Amino acid sequence: MSDVKNVKCARCGALDAAPPDFIPYTGPLGEAILAQVCQQCWEEWKKMSVMVVNENRLTPFLPEHRQILEQQMKEFLGLKI
Repeated sequence: MSDVKNVKCARCGALDAAPPDFIPYTGPLGEAILAQVCQQCWEEWKKMSVMVVNENRLTPFLPEHRQILEQQMKEFLGLKI
C-alpha cells in the first residue's frame, strides 16, 4: 500500500475513507486509484468488473480488451486521470 492514509472517494464522496488494501495496477493509474477510491467502492468495482468482462466477452490479457476494461473502471469509479 502507498503512503496515502485516507482519501475522499471520487465515486461515493466518502471523506477520510481508507484506500484499497491491494490493487493490481502500478504507475499513474494505480496512484490515482489509491488517491481517489475507497475500499468499499473498489470492492464494488471488482464485482462489476466480472460483469463487464462477461457481458463484453473480454479477454483481459489482450491489450485492446484491457483498455476497454480500464476505461469502464475509470468511468465506474469516477477517476480523474
